[in-house]
Amino acid sequence: MSRITPHGPLQIVHDFKFVALNVKDDYSVLDGLDRDGKVAYIKGRLDRLRALGYGGVVMNIDYTDYMRVPEAFDIFFDAAAYAKEIGLAVWIYDEQYYPSGAAGGLTLMGHPELEAVCLACVSRDVTVEDELAAIRIPSPCGYSELKYAVIAPIVDGEVQHDKRRDISDSRDLGGGLCHHTEVGRWRVWCFFLRPLFEHTKFCQSTRATRRYISVFNKEAVERFYDVTFRDGYMAHATGPLSDIVDAVFTDEPYSPFYTPTVVPECRTYFPSVSIFEKANSEVPIYPYVAWGVTLAEKYEEKYGRSIALSLPDLFEETPSTRAARVEFYSLLSDMSLEAFAMQMSERLGKEGIHLSGHYYGEEGFDNQPIFYGNILDHLSLMGIPGCDALWSDMDRLRYSTSCKLASSAAHLSGRPEVMIEASNMVDADQNISLARLKAAMSAIFVHGVNVITSYYGEHLLPDGDMQAFTTHIRNLSRLFRGGKYRINTLLYYPFENLCARREPLGLVEGCDVGADSIGIGKTAAQLMMRQVGFDFIGKRQLLGLKRGDGCLIAPNGDRVEFVVLPALLWLDGEVSEFLAAAVESGVRVIFDGEVRDIDGVNFAHGFMCEGDYPTAMLTLKKENQYVITMQKTEGMCDRFLILNTDTEGYPITASLPISGGRLTITDLTTLTESEMDYTVCDGVATVKLELQPLEATVITRYNDGTAG
Repeated sequence: MSRITPHGPLQIVHDFKFVALNVKDDYSVLDGLDRDGKVAYIKGRLDRLRALGYGGVVMNIDYTDYMRVPEAFDIFFDAAAYAKEIGLAVWIYDEQYYPSGAAGGLTLMGHPELEAVCLACVSRDVTVEDELAAIRIPSPCGYSELKYAVIAPIVDGEVQHDKRRDISDSRDLGGGLCHHTEVGRWRVWCFFLRPLFEHTKFCQSTRATRRYISVFNKEAVERFYDVTFRDGYMAHATGPLSDIVDAVFTDEPYSPFYTPTVVPECRTYFPSVSIFEKANSEVPIYPYVAWGVTLAEKYEEKYGRSIALSLPDLFEETPSTRAARVEFYSLLSDMSLEAFAMQMSERLGKEGIHLSGHYYGEEGFDNQPIFYGNILDHLSLMGIPGCDALWSDMDRLRYSTSCKLASSAAHLSGRPEVMIEASNMVDADQNISLARLKAAMSAIFVHGVNVITSYYGEHLLPDGDMQAFTTHIRNLSRLFRGGKYRINTLLYYPFENLCARREPLGLVEGCDVGADSIGIGKTAAQLMMRQVGFDFIGKRQLLGLKRGDGCLIAPNGDRVEFVVLPALLWLDGEVSEFLAAAVESGVRVIFDGEVRDIDGVNFAHGFMCEGDYPTAMLTLKKENQYVITMQKTEGMCDRFLILNTDTEGYPITASLPISGGRLTITDLTTLTESEMDYTVCDGVATVKLELQPLEATVITRYNDGTAG
């Protein structure tokens, strides 16, 4: 478990037949070969990757009849053993087609109870004029029998939420509601379970339209692990799997969400041999929330009451909506945490293998409660926390919050490695240059990521340029893999606010994966633009910090002077009390938003104005939105990675504290180091640099023990 990934990138090769961005490649090259021919071809491809400077591969068995062909495992282990022999690290990609959890459809085979489900709400306002007449609401096509039902009187047009009654026992023989009540006007909420397949991406996939597991169900993830590893790779290995495999790449496990039906034009373009299922177009869509089969029991265990009477609060604005949504989505998060990240990490860890990979939609915040929950909690359980960036566009990478979430989870939990799946898959401009690729890698390292799994096609550029690409990654890794990432600021990740704002998935619009209504990304970008070293931190991690004199002390020893709150509407009581005590000890708590009271805040706080802004170790004399930086400390030196993310060059003047040491600049192409020219005044060194377009610069400060 202590092995460190080689400095070069790992190429994602899947079953050695298909790399998504090499669509010009011949998919069928292996189809006509016998076993020895296949192994010879794969070894040749591994030799090529090694010659190009790659440090490893992310691979898996043949996708044809996935997990059901012994020869596929034999070929995998022959390839993996050869990869290790020539010095390549080996990771397993744990699925047939994204997202992880289905095991190519095998997880659910014979186990429909493990499928992802939602709880849908069918509500009616009804007038009862005769007590002998029943209120009837049938179970819609494709839905279960009635799970819960709640009724409340309507008086003078207002729903009397404090007079709700649980009428869940009023089921008719068809599984719908049949309820007799007093004469009057009533609102009735009926709740039915529905498999999350119709009206989701899973029935519209370009590769395999199939049903998906519930990431909130521990038994579902347990079966996924058993099919894939216990009865799959481990059963076919000749020794411990960890002798060959260093880590497992899990790819975007999440709970399906509503998506308007669009059949991709490219469905028949990509080769695919898989278990397929066809959607039922007759299934209607009603507003719904994600659900777990044991959620009701866990809710009652955690909160001491039935969930039934709280369900209407999830679907419409009531006086109790905020509290109900926080309770509900916090519980869902805990369930998925236990089911997926915790279980996978623990079971792989016992085998000496790291869990890595990434979650769906990290770049957005609003939808994390419905996808899987608190992303920082999940990533913190990974041996190698990860993220993805399916673009090399600097406008999207410059202030990447997905990278920062993964690196924050690693830093605050003491993990030395942070992984990214990097590619140009969704770039609007596919005219990729070496300069753009190198800049993309530099930006990723600036944000704290240091292990690259590449989904860039290995033929994307000429071989010489691809070698320069891998060399650039190796050099960044050599300089910035070790040491300690330096921060002085924490940016609060307000999961409770996200829960409270999470409306059910509805009828009209799909789910905007990148939505960020609180503006957390905007606050993060302001910090990055001003070169402030920071980590995201959630409630659980924040409450675990110790207080020092004028600072908070993180588990990794960082002394944090500033806590920044994004534009919250309210603050959790426990967090507010903790921050009040921190303010008393001298910590600066700063709010990024309009000057107003924040519900729940019981301490004086500053606002993000010039006089209160967190300070950076290395500062620019003139603000430049295109320049981003990172600092790491190793031994008696501090290294600063400075990147110009623009296609134009800029002269900059930067300053940083210095005391009796010296400054050098490193050529990232050759790793040669030379002394810098600088001036010193009152213990502050000033340097002038000419930043070239899309170019990274490394400054090293050698200390005498008193600097910084």
